[in-house]
Amino acid sequence: METRKLSPRKQYNQNHFWKLEWRMFGGRFMNFMCGYKNQQEENDVHSETLGKRYDPVSSRINFVIPDVKKILLKSLRDNSAGIVQANALKKKKEYAKEKLVEKDGGLTWKESKFAYAISVVLGYIYDIEKYLMTAEKCIRSICLCLSSLNGATYISDVNVNLEKGENYIPLKMQIQDIHNTRLIPQRTDKWFEVRKCTKVTGSTLYKALGLDGLKKQKEYFEHIKCNLPEQEVSEQAKLNMQHGTLNEENAVATIISKIMPIFTVKLVFFEEGCVQHFDEDAQPFLVVFPDGSLRESESFESTKVAV
Repeated sequence: METRKLSPRKQYNQNHFWKLEWRMFGGRFMNFMCGYKNQQEENDVHSETLGKRYDPVSSRINFVIPDVKKILLKSLRDNSAGIVQANALKKKKEYAKEKLVEKDGGLTWKESKFAYAISVVLGYIYDIEKYLMTAEKCIRSICLCLSSLNGATYISDVNVNLEKGENYIPLKMQIQDIHNTRLIPQRTDKWFEVRKCTKVTGSTLYKALGLDGLKKQKEYFEHIKCNLPEQEVSEQAKLNMQHGTLNEENAVATIISKIMPIFTVKLVFFEEGCVQHFDEDAQPFLVVFPDGSLRESESFESTKVAV
């Protein structure tokens, strides 16, 4: 329950004001605005016949005010879930269309006996694409509203300049310390040297823990401990890793321009080098290479999450 002071300067002359307040608060609002119905005061100044009065100017309205941010966040979750479901449904419909076309033996779908079924599937796909366009526009509008309520800047453009981001701090703008691996720029000679001296990296941790199967874990153990040649990764895995490397900046741009203004407005994105962990013998054991970290300040202790 939120309590608000009624301002005598409220713009009652706007036509939409009364309609909006009536929709939000119903008859309680109309009854309150009718007259002196709140705070009882003795009034003996003019006449005893006036008796007691209720002054709305000095009143406090105890109405339940909806939390706009919670409503917008719920709408954002619902729309996002809807987009995921719509994309999954679209894939199924496209698969069904391909199978129906294959059954025609190379004929154009309009001339096949499945023309009606294919046209229905195409109609489904069109409706899904139309919904996706509307939902994406709605999400952008919700994000703009949420970032505005947070006092942050939401960048809806696809082009983002990281250097001009208020919530982005690159390594070159941080305090330099050659002994701190978190301040070593990635893909430099020093960075590769740190990576080479460790046994497990963030990208091979799932193998070392056996999450990719015991066979993969054994192969990785033999590669590290026995210096056996590492098994060649598949071409698809290479493409996936290359895609991740090429789009690191795009991911960071998305985080600072579209995610942080809504969910982590009080945090700042700091570019990171690598984080090193040592075993009981003080030897390098594990090193991870995050793109950055979200912190409350420049101190490493204020780190909330690695990205």
